[in-house]
Amino acid sequence: METRIELSKSKIVFMFLGALAFVAASIWFLTNPEKFAKVFFNLDFAVYTIAILGISFFGLIAVLLFKKIFNSKPGILINSAGITDNSSALSAGFIPWEDISAIESKRITNQKFIIIILKKPENYLEKIQNKFKQRAMQMNYKMSNSPINISANSLKISFDDLYEVLNKALSENSKTV
Repeated sequence: METRIELSKSKIVFMFLGALAFVAASIWFLTNPEKFAKVFFNLDFAVYTIAILGISFFGLIAVLLFKKIFNSKPGILINSAGITDNSSALSAGFIPWEDISAIESKRITNQKFIIIILKKPENYLEKIQNKFKQRAMQMNYKMSNSPINISANSLKISFDDLYEVLNKALSENSKTV
């Protein structure tokens, strides 16, 4: 049996618009530093630095979200072989059941994540070609003891339901592994 959990295009569009709003605010900072310098001890360079970081970070997020809007793959695919994660920019791709030792939930900076506890997490970190993605997954590993953290934010399912579905699938499929 196969379970498909689709990406929520409306949630992704909402996050995309939020990222664009932060880019716009950062551009406003950059073009009007005198309005914001008082907040930063009259240091224009601090305003410029924050503006450039904001444009860079939220611009990257906006690009990644824009690509997800047009992605037709399911956010999560669960079958007898394993889990295929396509839920975010840090998606892990295919994770076979035999690589998973547990599925846990954890709150990190006010957001709930499903943590896929791997038997050999270093194998997943080593195979990542993109250095930005590798660094971000290493940070995940330090915070949660796993490089693979899944949020329901971009999915058409609640966090609790996703957690239940994944644990049920792990229980059913770990018997066959």
